[in-house]
Amino acid sequence: MLRDVASVDTRLTLLGREHAFPILLAPTAYHRVLHPEGEIATARGAAAAGITWIVSVGTTTPIEEIARATAAPLWFQLYFQSDRVFTRDLVQQAEAAGCEVLCLTVDSPIIGPRNRQARAGFRLPPEMTTPHLYDIGQGKQAVMDPRRVVATWQDVEWLRGFTTRPLILKGILDGADAVRGIQAGAAAIVVSNHGGRHLDTAVAAIDALPDVVEHVEGR
Repeated sequence: MLRDVASVDTRLTLLGREHAFPILLAPTAYHRVLHPEGEIATARGAAAAGITWIVSVGTTTPIEEIARATAAPLWFQLYFQSDRVFTRDLVQQAEAAGCEVLCLTVDSPIIGPRNRQARAGFRLPPEMTTPHLYDIGQGKQAVMDPRRVVATWQDVEWLRGFTTRPLILKGILDGADAVRGIQAGAAAIVVSNHGGRHLDTAVAAIDALPDVVEHVEGR
């Protein structure tokens, strides 16, 4: 109480860029299901608000088209797929489009049950695709299958070995995992439990945060 807030400054520098405030727009898929302009409208809205958007690999609009629609910074979210050549090509495609940071989601070794979607019978319309979520090995839209995609810390190091962008790991809930991520080359850690819908009994992200911060020790 009774603090002078007339000149509050919320700016911070994160991964080499100044942000107006510590807010990012998180990756979510299938925007064209909700609006005909889909991710293009999202990119413009994020730019108008001065927010950096993390584009989901489940976008229904190619990353190149999104990048052409906005001058605002974009990050790109990635899942490992069974075809490593495809994964490498996708990373390089995102880099070529100008994405400044690569965000690897690590908390989804298998897709959790989405009961509301199942009850609603949700399906993508047949004319709509996810151009960056395609498994060449299966020749169809990818479904994360732990029998085919067994990602480990060695894969994180492999990814860090060729990407030219800072790599952040999304989905860390444990201090020791955060330290291991830094050792594997991560530039930052996103403490997240994926909305609590992927790993049963996962701790709340806000409860995991202090332990992660303590272990990271400012790194």
